[in-house]
Amino acid sequence: MEKSMKSLLKPLQRGCALSAFAMVLTVAPHAHAAVGQGAATISDLRYTLTDLDPNDGISPSLQPYYVLGKIWGQLNFSALDVYEESQYLPPSIPGRSISGSWENGNDAISSSVGGGGRVEDVVLSVSHRSEAIATEAHASIDFTFYLTPATRITFYSDYALSSSGYEPVSQPRSITTFEGRLYESGSGEVQRFYRSAGDESLELNGTASLTWDNVSSEGRDGRLYLHAFGHSIGSAVPVPEPSSYAMLATGLGLMGLLARQRTRRARQSGSD
Repeated sequence: MEKSMKSLLKPLQRGCALSAFAMVLTVAPHAHAAVGQGAATISDLRYTLTDLDPNDGISPSLQPYYVLGKIWGQLNFSALDVYEESQYLPPSIPGRSISGSWENGNDAISSSVGGGGRVEDVVLSVSHRSEAIATEAHASIDFTFYLTPATRITFYSDYALSSSGYEPVSQPRSITTFEGRLYESGSGEVQRFYRSAGDESLELNGTASLTWDNVSSEGRDGRLYLHAFGHSIGSAVPVPEPSSYAMLATGLGLMGLLARQRTRRARQSGSD
């Protein structure tokens, strides 16, 4: 009778062991996308003029030539634009703007970037997001102008940058950057401003300023270039589902119980 019971229990024990092993296998990590994203808003562009020679009889002034707005995006650091749009934004027409969005993806992964630029309240805005591949989003304003002699001009612009942060291995998923460059015609770059969120801080807010002194006795052409951009690096990383941990504990516990039963039976048969 005892032998027949053991013969009946053996298939059941094998089935339990296989079920427990299957439970362990089910907790194999599932691929989930680690999303990288960020945004930049550059607002309230303004300037002040200072007369460096009050005795020359010339009132300080700025005469704009043109403003060129541009937005574009790239994927996987290919240096090839997947989207590009640019247009002249006449300063005499307030509120003229450009905007656009573009995305690239397939069944399981997706990436999208978007940007916009205008001359009035919000000068530049750009956002970027990636789930599985690297994306870049750019928005820029290129502003050329004439400045009277013996005049100092200082441009100001408020900025707000955000980034989604780091992977556990301390690799940034997203970096959002704002740079401003001020040029004097014929002399090159006069001053540069640069801030980036994602290297050390996930959010940055402040006011940028760029100054140029035209100390010449003649008027000069100048150029202000503002560029907001960011890149995101998504990755499909193995992340177990929360329910998988419970299945793992159940499966391991069942396998441990079966192992103890086999050990006990082996000792009993040895003592016999």
